[in-house]
Parts: sequence; structure tokens; C-alpha cells
Amino acid sequence: MHFKIQTGFGLVVQECRQECTQECTRNIQEYTRMEQDYEVPTERRLRSY
Repeated sequence: MHFKIQTGFGLVVQECRQECTQECTRNIQEYTRMEQDYEVPTERRLRSY
């Protein structure tokens, strides 16, 4: 079973196999969090830091 994680930038950042599902889940969570950060307007993101 292969599946790919795609970012909002349209890049395939990780190709996963069943053996590394745990690592993939971590990566999915990380990339999802990154994408949510990018979805926030830059000004607001900078202000919140």
C-alpha cells in the first residue's frame, strides 16, 4: 500500500509504505500543521510570533 502526502504547494513531500505508517502519521501531522500556518495571512502570523 503506497500513498503520497501532497502539500498545498502541490509537491509530493513523502511517499509512504505500510511499514513506516507510524512515521508517516507523524509527518502528516507535521505537514498539516505547517500548511495551516501558511494559510494564516503573513501579517497575522508574524504578529503572533
